[in-house]
Amino acid sequence: MNKIYFLSFLLIFLVGCTCSQGFLTYTGEELELDEFEIRKEKVEVNLNLLEEDRVNIDLFGTEYVMIKEKVEYNELSDSYSWHGELEGESSSSIIIVYDEDSLVGNIWNYLPGAVYTYKIEGSLEEGFSLSEIDQSLITGED
Repeated sequence: MNKIYFLSFLLIFLVGCTCSQGFLTYTGEELELDEFEIRKEKVEVNLNLLEEDRVNIDLFGTEYVMIKEKVEYNELSDSYSWHGELEGESSSSIIIVYDEDSLVGNIWNYLPGAVYTYKIEGSLEEGFSLSEIDQSLITGED
Protein backbone atom coordinates (compact mmCIF):
# COMPACT_ATOMS: atom_id res chain seq x y z
CA MET A 1 0.00 0.00 0.00
CA ASN A 2 1.56 3.31 -0.92
CA LYS A 3 1.90 6.17 1.59
CA ILE A 4 -0.88 8.36 0.12
CA TYR A 5 -3.49 5.62 0.35
CA PHE A 6 -2.34 4.67 3.82
CA LEU A 7 -2.48 8.28 5.07
CA SER A 8 -5.92 8.74 3.47
CA PHE A 9 -7.15 5.57 5.17
CA LEU A 10 -5.67 6.70 8.50
CA LEU A 11 -7.30 10.14 8.21
CA ILE A 12 -10.71 8.63 7.41
CA PHE A 13 -10.34 6.22 10.34
CA LEU A 14 -9.38 8.96 12.80
CA VAL A 15 -12.16 11.28 11.66
CA GLY A 16 -14.62 8.42 11.96
CA CYS A 17 -13.47 7.73 15.51
CA THR A 18 -13.73 11.38 16.49
CA CYS A 19 -17.27 11.68 15.12
CA SER A 20 -18.54 8.66 17.00
CA GLN A 21 -16.91 9.61 20.30
CA GLY A 22 -19.33 10.18 23.16
CA PHE A 23 -19.66 13.09 25.54
CA LEU A 24 -19.20 10.80 28.57
CA THR A 25 -16.76 7.97 29.17
CA TYR A 26 -17.44 5.71 32.14
CA THR A 27 -14.47 4.95 34.39
CA GLY A 28 -16.13 1.96 36.07
CA GLU A 29 -16.03 3.63 39.49
CA GLU A 30 -19.36 3.81 41.31
CA LEU A 31 -19.63 6.74 43.71
CA GLU A 32 -21.42 7.17 47.03
CA LEU A 33 -25.03 8.21 46.49
CA ASP A 34 -26.34 11.56 47.64
CA GLU A 35 -29.95 12.17 48.64
CA PHE A 36 -32.41 11.50 45.79
CA GLU A 37 -29.83 9.64 43.66
CA ILE A 38 -30.55 6.16 42.29
CA ARG A 39 -27.08 5.58 40.87
CA LYS A 40 -23.92 7.59 40.43
CA GLU A 41 -20.69 6.92 38.54
CA LYS A 42 -17.46 8.70 37.92
CA VAL A 43 -17.15 9.75 34.27
CA GLU A 44 -14.78 11.59 32.01
CA VAL A 45 -16.33 14.44 30.04
CA ASN A 46 -15.25 15.69 26.61
CA LEU A 47 -16.05 19.41 26.94
CA ASN A 48 -14.89 20.05 23.35
CA LEU A 49 -17.89 18.12 22.00
CA LEU A 50 -20.23 20.84 23.29
CA GLU A 51 -19.14 22.85 20.23
CA GLU A 52 -20.89 20.30 18.00
CA ASP A 53 -24.58 20.42 17.00
CA ARG A 54 -25.08 16.68 17.67
CA VAL A 55 -23.36 14.87 20.52
CA ASN A 56 -23.58 11.17 21.44
CA ILE A 57 -24.28 10.47 25.10
CA ASP A 58 -24.67 7.22 27.04
CA LEU A 59 -26.94 7.58 30.07
CA PHE A 60 -26.33 4.41 32.10
CA GLY A 61 -26.49 2.11 29.09
CA THR A 62 -29.10 3.95 27.02
CA GLU A 63 -27.62 5.69 23.98
CA TYR A 64 -28.95 9.10 22.96
CA VAL A 65 -27.93 11.97 20.72
CA MET A 66 -28.03 15.44 22.28
CA ILE A 67 -29.23 18.06 19.81
CA LYS A 68 -28.02 21.61 20.42
CA GLU A 69 -30.71 24.29 20.21
CA LYS A 70 -28.61 27.25 21.36
CA VAL A 71 -25.57 28.28 23.37
CA GLU A 72 -25.54 31.47 25.41
CA TYR A 73 -22.46 33.23 26.78
CA ASN A 74 -22.62 34.65 30.32
CA GLU A 75 -20.09 37.46 30.50
CA LEU A 76 -20.40 37.88 34.28
CA SER A 77 -19.34 34.30 35.05
CA ASP A 78 -17.32 33.76 31.85
CA SER A 79 -19.33 30.60 31.19
CA TYR A 80 -21.64 29.15 28.57
CA SER A 81 -25.14 27.69 28.80
CA TRP A 82 -25.80 24.84 26.35
CA HIS A 83 -29.51 24.22 25.67
CA GLY A 84 -30.86 21.25 23.79
CA GLU A 85 -32.90 18.07 23.76
CA LEU A 86 -32.50 14.35 23.20
CA GLU A 87 -33.04 13.36 19.58
CA GLY A 88 -36.40 11.61 19.13
CA GLU A 89 -37.57 12.56 22.63
CA SER A 90 -39.85 15.56 22.09
CA SER A 91 -40.47 16.02 25.82
CA SER A 92 -36.82 16.17 26.83
CA SER A 93 -34.70 19.10 27.89
CA ILE A 94 -30.98 19.61 28.49
CA ILE A 95 -29.20 22.51 30.16
CA ILE A 96 -25.44 22.38 30.70
CA VAL A 97 -23.52 25.34 32.14
CA TYR A 98 -19.77 25.13 31.60
CA ASP A 99 -16.52 27.03 31.41
CA GLU A 100 -13.06 25.92 30.33
CA ASP A 101 -12.68 23.24 33.02
CA SER A 102 -15.96 22.60 34.86
CA LEU A 103 -19.63 22.01 34.26
CA VAL A 104 -22.97 21.33 35.87
CA GLY A 105 -25.94 20.12 33.87
CA ASN A 106 -29.30 18.43 33.96
CA ILE A 107 -31.03 16.22 31.45
CA TRP A 108 -34.77 15.61 31.75
CA ASN A 109 -36.67 13.06 29.71
CA TYR A 110 -40.44 13.21 30.28
CA LEU A 111 -42.15 9.99 29.29
CA PRO A 112 -45.74 8.89 29.97
CA GLY A 113 -45.82 7.92 33.65
CA ALA A 114 -42.16 8.70 34.33
CA VAL A 115 -39.59 11.47 34.44
CA TYR A 116 -35.96 10.50 33.99
CA THR A 117 -33.57 13.08 35.43
CA TYR A 118 -29.79 12.99 35.14
CA LYS A 119 -27.20 15.31 36.66
CA ILE A 120 -23.65 15.80 35.36
CA GLU A 121 -21.23 17.83 37.46
CA GLY A 122 -17.59 18.33 38.27
CA SER A 123 -14.32 19.79 37.08
CA LEU A 124 -11.19 18.69 35.26
CA GLU A 125 -9.27 18.97 38.54
CA GLU A 126 -11.67 17.00 40.79
CA GLY A 127 -13.33 14.76 38.21
CA PHE A 128 -16.89 14.46 36.94
CA SER A 129 -19.90 12.39 37.94
CA LEU A 130 -23.15 11.32 36.32
CA SER A 131 -26.16 10.69 38.58
CA GLU A 132 -29.68 9.48 37.94
CA ILE A 133 -32.13 11.28 40.21
CA ASP A 134 -35.28 9.68 41.63
CA GLN A 135 -37.77 12.44 40.88
CA SER A 136 -40.44 10.79 43.06
CA LEU A 137 -38.32 11.34 46.18
CA ILE A 138 -38.08 15.05 45.40
CA THR A 139 -41.75 15.56 44.55
CA GLY A 140 -43.09 13.03 47.04
CA GLU A 141 -44.91 11.13 44.27
CA ASP A 142 -44.71 7.38 43.71
